[in-house]
Amino acid sequence: MLRKIMPLIILVAMAGGAWVITQNPPQVSRGERISSPAMSVEVLPIKRQDYQVHIQRYGRVQAKQRTTLTAEASGLITRLTPAIQVGASFQKGDLLVQLDDANDSAELAIAQATLTERLQNYADELAQAEQAKQAWLISGQPGEPNERVLRKPQLKTAQAQVNSARSSVNLAKIALDKSQIRAPFSGRVASLSVEQGQAISSGAEIAVLLAKRSPEIEVALHQRDLPYLKSSGHTKADIIDENLGTYSGQLERVRPELDTASQQLFATISLHPTEDQSMPSPMVGRLVTVSIEGRLLTDVIVIPNTAIYQSQYVFVVNKGRLQKKNITLGWQDDRYSVVMEGLTVDDQLVLTALGQVSSGTLVNMITKESAQ
Repeated sequence: MLRKIMPLIILVAMAGGAWVITQNPPQVSRGERISSPAMSVEVLPIKRQDYQVHIQRYGRVQAKQRTTLTAEASGLITRLTPAIQVGASFQKGDLLVQLDDANDSAELAIAQATLTERLQNYADELAQAEQAKQAWLISGQPGEPNERVLRKPQLKTAQAQVNSARSSVNLAKIALDKSQIRAPFSGRVASLSVEQGQAISSGAEIAVLLAKRSPEIEVALHQRDLPYLKSSGHTKADIIDENLGTYSGQLERVRPELDTASQQLFATISLHPTEDQSMPSPMVGRLVTVSIEGRLLTDVIVIPNTAIYQSQYVFVVNKGRLQKKNITLGWQDDRYSVVMEGLTVDDQLVLTALGQVSSGTLVNMITKESAQ
């Protein structure tokens, strides 16, 4: 009998054991989960400071005096001197171009001959006037002789003819001088527009001359640069030529109106003489870099551009977590920006370049002492 009911007893015992286990599951001891920072970031404590603005722009070298040489008389070009060749140097008064002066020389000779004749006629009239005066005195007639007796009208006419002849000589000399085209100043030839044997008319362009003076730099400024230019005093500027080196200069003037095509303002920088006499001036037409000393900004917040995202916001660390802050920028150059709004003193600015992160990310801070 026992052998028959034994399997039933075993099944009941197994079912009871299973029920006890399901009602009393094992307890696992779990500790509190501790969050760890996802990354380490370099931060800069925000401080206020003074900042010297340097406005860096590109400029083009141009001649301080560039003149188009034109003919003042018509004629055939009989000679182009070596001083008028492109690239040649010349001194003030040097002969550059000779025009055919045969007609002008003849006109001068005729005018001089006429003057000689008129001077002789005037001398004759003087002699006759003196004789008329002596004859009146000898005659013993009472009173003073009139102008006709003393030949004063004839004398005035002779004097006027002399003056006219002198003017004709002067005009003939001027015309003859115009056949010799001379350098108006010392300098170099930039371009030549005529050839020997060519007939030219008065007003024709002959050459473009560059004065022997230090060149100037024309710089295109943005409208936003104007508030940061010095309002008075001498404004220093550095001119950097990649091939020759760095020159010192000074801001001379800023045009009062915008260029209609580019909507930019153009400033003129003068070059100071270099101490090294062997150092040549930058070539006219060359593109150079110009750094103009602007205003000194006092008590401002300055941060590196690398910490700014989309020119709109930065990240700071607040209580160990990243926090996004929108900012408003003032002056900005290639490396640094002045923050007008959005940051306060002792904010921990994140300098480390961040990828796809969001505010609230837990980070470790590595402090950097200064932005510059």
